[in-house]
Parts: sequence; C-alpha cells; structure tokens
Amino acid sequence: MFCNPVSDEPGQEDARWTAERYFTDDAGEPAVDAVLSSFMFSLSMSERGRDGDEAAADPEDVFLDELGVPVIQTVTTMRSRSRYAASDTGVMGFELALSVALPEFDGNVITHPISGKERTDDAAGIGSAPKQHFPIDDRVDHAARLAVNWARLRHVPNEEKRVAVVLHNYPPSDDGIGTAFGLDSPESTVNLLDELAARGYDLGPGATGPGGRSGTDGGAGPGPVDDGQALIDALTSQLTLDDRWVAPEDVAERSVDTVSPDRYAEWFGDAAEGFREAVVEEWGDPPDRPFAIPGVEFGNVLVTVQPPRGFGMDPEKVYHDSDLQPPHDYVAFYGWLRNAFDADAVVHLGTHGSLEWLPGKTVGLDADAAPDALVGDLPNVYPYIVNNPGEGTQAKRRSYAAVVDYLTPVMRRAGTYDELAELEDLVRRYREAGGTEARTDEGERLADRVREAVDDLDLAVELGVAGEIDERVDVRGPDAAGSTLADGTVEGDDVAVDELVERIHTYLTDVKDTQIRLGLHTLGEPPADDRLVAYLVALTRLENPGGPSLREAVAGVLGVDYERMLDDPGAYDETLGMTYGEAADAVYETSRELVRTLAEHGFDVPESEAEAALTPRPR
Repeated sequence: MFCNPVSDEPGQEDARWTAERYFTDDAGEPAVDAVLSSFMFSLSMSERGRDGDEAAADPEDVFLDELGVPVIQTVTTMRSRSRYAASDTGVMGFELALSVALPEFDGNVITHPISGKERTDDAAGIGSAPKQHFPIDDRVDHAARLAVNWARLRHVPNEEKRVAVVLHNYPPSDDGIGTAFGLDSPESTVNLLDELAARGYDLGPGATGPGGRSGTDGGAGPGPVDDGQALIDALTSQLTLDDRWVAPEDVAERSVDTVSPDRYAEWFGDAAEGFREAVVEEWGDPPDRPFAIPGVEFGNVLVTVQPPRGFGMDPEKVYHDSDLQPPHDYVAFYGWLRNAFDADAVVHLGTHGSLEWLPGKTVGLDADAAPDALVGDLPNVYPYIVNNPGEGTQAKRRSYAAVVDYLTPVMRRAGTYDELAELEDLVRRYREAGGTEARTDEGERLADRVREAVDDLDLAVELGVAGEIDERVDVRGPDAAGSTLADGTVEGDDVAVDELVERIHTYLTDVKDTQIRLGLHTLGEPPADDRLVAYLVALTRLENPGGPSLREAVAGVLGVDYERMLDDPGAYDETLGMTYGEAADAVYETSRELVRTLAEHGFDVPESEAEAALTPRPR
C-alpha cells in the first residue's frame, strides 16, 4: 500500500487510515498476518505524545498495537546499490536515525535496504538526470521470506511448532552454560518451557499440557523439567561445548544430531559467495568430519547452547571481535537449526550471545554478513536486559531480533553488618556521650575504642589516618558510590577524634547507601513483597525529568537538607538532632514504608485517603 505516513492536515489519509481500512476486517480484527514497512520516522510517535505538545496517549490507542501483527522494517536507501554493496556501514547516518532508530519506537523488526537510488537517463529532456529507486533483488527476497515466516507463526498450530532455545555458553565450559547478564537463565528456560506446554506446544512425554504436570516428581509446572538444576543436569548429561569430559567415541551418541560433511557442504554451498570465501579464508576448507549438535530435545522444543566463535584461542578476545568469522562448527549449528531441526523460531535467551557481533555491515546487512547468512529468515526472539539498550539495539539490527526486555535484578541498599554495624553503634554512643568535653572519662574511653576499631578493621586508608592513597575505588551503581574520603591526602594519627568520627559517619553512609543485587531476575517472576519494595525504592533513588527522586521528596517532608545529606553525611545537625548520615537512614526507612503502603493498596491511593485529599482543609 502507498500512503502518507502521518496526517499533516485534518482529513488526510495516512498510515492509520490505511491500516483501519485495508488491514482489518469488519469486526476490527487483523486481515493481514504481517506488515512490511519502508516508512521513515515512527508511525506512532505523535500518537504517544512524543511530539512535545500533546499528552501521551494510552499504549492501546496506538494503531500498530491495535493491529497486533509483526511489522518488518525495511530501508529505501539513498545510496546507489553499488555504494551500498561496497560500504561497511550499510546505511548512512541520517538513514540510521530516520529509517532504523525512529521505527524502533514502534517495535518493528529491523532489517536492511531493499532498494538503492540510481541516476537514470534524461528521457524527459529536462536537463537533469533524475534518480529513482531500483530493487536490491536478494534483499527484497530476504525481507519477504522473513515476513512470511513471522506471518505463518499465526497459522501453524502450537503443537506443531518447532522452537529452538539457544543458551549462551561463555566461556565454553559446563559451568558457563546459560551465562546471561542479570538473568537466571536455567530457571527462566524452565518457566518458558512451562509456558509453552501450557499453551499446547509439544514438549514430549514429560509435559502434560494445559492441565499441569501430574505425578510425584515435585514439578510445579506443566513443562518437562522441574527446575533450573534439573535442566542443567539434562544438558550436561548430553554433549556440551566442554570437551574435557567426553571421549571422542562418545560424541555422536551424546549429540542431539550430527551433520555429515556432505550435508554441510550442501548447506555451505547455498550461502552467499562473499560469506563462504570469508569463512574459508579464516578457517580453511570445511573439515572432513561430522559436526556434532549439543543440547536436549523436549518434543518439538530444543534447548541447546551457542557454539564458540573460535577454537584454540582466548574466548574473551574473540567474543566481540568484529573481524573474526564464525568457524565451520558455528555455521553448521545454525544450518542445522534451519534445515534439519526445521525450527519455526529461535529464542536467544538472555544478554548476550555472539551472533549479533559477527562480521558484516554495521546496520542494514547484506547476504555476505555473517549474522544474515546464519539466522537467515528465521524469526528470532531475544530476551534482553532492559538497562542495556546499546547492546540490545545491536541484537535488533544485526540479527533481525524481536527484543523482549527483562527486568534488572532486584537492588537494595547495602546497609551495615557485623563489625561495621558495631563501629556505627560505637560512634553513635560517642556522640551521645558528648565527645571528650562532657563526661571526659566516658568520652575518652569511647574515643580510644573508636581508634582501636578503625585499626582492627583496617580502615586507616579509607578514613585518611594512615597509609598511601593511589586513587579512589571505582564502585558501580546508580550513584557515585564508595568512600568519599579515600581520594585525598592522609593526615596521619593526629586527626582529632571528633573529625575521625565525622569521617566514619561519611564512610559508613557511603557503604550503607551502595546498591547491591539480590540475586538474579527470572523470566515470568516479577519481584513481589519485600523484594518489590526494595526494587522500587532503588529505582526511584534518582530524579526523573520533571520530578524529584523519592528520597529527595521524603527528605523535604522530613526537613532534611537533601544536598547536604548527600555531600556531608558526617556533619551533625542540631535541629535534626542527628548526623546527616543518620538522616539518610531515616529518609530511606520512610521511603520504604511509603512504597510498602502503596504496595499493600495495589499502588492506588485508598478511597478514604483520596476523599481526604479532595476535602478542603480549614484555614
């Protein structure tokens, strides 16, 4: 269909009008199974209020969401076809913004150019050679096949669909299976298998379908394995990438399948010539031996591990190497998924694998690019951590992935513990004793104990009492965490005890305020109860555009100078009757109680409180 992307004036027929008129039936249901779009810009940005002068619409009001089918994004590049073929970048800078980045806001599956702009003869005699678009034939074919394969997923019955779940294995050893950043990928895979079984996918005799698993094996879901440990046990009992524990004669028996040299030669011969030449240049001719495929099959669902990018070399150096072509075993693995296992879709589970980092154009891949040659026209679903959009876009743009974001692990305030908690109590008692001026004997005794504790805990450098300071420790987190003291000169043992106590307060506040992870996230298991409270308090630590952070708002209500609380936690405030570090504890506890209360009411203001807020207060 040809139409204007958005309305410039009332009554103009745009993409929404076209979708509602031609892509849906009389009942408002989609009459198409997929859409190929070559529009620049986002088709829904103004509807979501991103044009800056209107309020954001509800997501369900956006017509692409209402249509509810995959949208495959193609590019009509302004480059000639020969310039596109010769370029390393694939698309030009402005095309990257307009034809890739902005359509990504719509959730489109990003592909590549399907046409190039060529200068033609001045047939009309206008004194200028006009330009027009001409198709890039193999890219048109690839985009069409990809759209068809996404579309057919709506029609193939679930019990017939074949799905490959690919776990990352970096470094390639048994103890590295399922290494996904911030994700418990074994448990997440079990939850995925349970969900597939519940939706009628064939997962073999160990699954019972929508009714759930029966029997005495203790499983909680309808899938074929009980938990992540059982899944790992199943994987490691078969062939894995860790060849230290497998005798050569046992490889074929422990494999899901093997690829014969002749079958591989047929698949490899079908790949683009440029890709074949690059692989042979890197790794030589295909070896005259079978290629073993690792993993475990559960009915029509395969759980497997991604092959390594190289052999006999440091895996850390090759993981992101943009020049290293995949070895023949890697090529055979993806060829087997497409041609022998006959997958309808692949799930690369977790952040992140190596497919999207293989050689080829930066964005807008051609047939010679390794990711294109390997994943081909196979629908690729890629769960990716939500706080890493930079590498997530790499997966979207270079492996044609539909990215499904998963949450970061739950974070909470570290607090103090053991000896540090005892030190905190000691300096609090020193404060309450009035230091060394009032009740001199008690103050001096506590002062000595404070110095002894600093020595016992080896905190002299952090507190600027003794030792040498090279540089401030780098602690990652939403704030600049770590000691604010260990970045200057050491003043020696003559530091006054009151100054030392203030430094201890500052140091302990830094330690307590550092955010730490509470385990890993698991797909299908959102944080709940205390974990949800801790997570939301952590997420609201920093301000958002247009609004303060939760702790800044709470500090204001409690009468705490927020900036001084952050910058000078060791200082004592007479009005508050505590140090700013102790005030930070009060702000944190109040924030946590506020979130807990909201959680108990379903994050909605109770009716009674809403009524009270609307009732005029007496003046």
